[in-house]
Amino acid sequence: MAIKSNAGTQIFVGTATFPNNTYNGLLASDYTTDTFTAIGNVADIGNFGDTVQTIEANSIGDARVRKLQGMRDAGTLELTVNHDPADAGQTACRAASKSSLMRNFKIILDDKATEEGTGTTLYFRAITLGNQMKTGGPNDVVQQIFQLGINTDVLEVAAS
Repeated sequence: MAIKSNAGTQIFVGTATFPNNTYNGLLASDYTTDTFTAIGNVADIGNFGDTVQTIEANSIGDARVRKLQGMRDAGTLELTVNHDPADAGQTACRAASKSSLMRNFKIILDDKATEEGTGTTLYFRAITLGNQMKTGGPNDVVQQIFQLGINTDVLEVAAS
């Protein structure tokens, strides 16, 4: 498949349908039963995905530091939207920022293989850690930044 631009990518917020301590072993079918609301006026989805912490062990016999993989962290996604108080998805994100419950999220890339197909779909669960306004200067759009602390694997379903 050829490379694609990010234009047309969509992000959705779901509910807290799983118990709050469900982190591992989730399947695409677990997410598809949820009701998702599109988040409108998205300016930037930000970076996310696993990085691995480094465990270091010193070995004095050969004066080497050994490195091992430790805990995985899918990161904190900074979702920037052009502020729209009437957008249902933004409203859901604002409500999520006042709750300690994780929510389901879905991102659909605009990379479908055929006209009838679907784009690559990414599912994950996150807690909303931040909800900041970015007003900028007189020629800037008022934006809102939601910080989504991802607590699960990012499950990827290939485009069709």
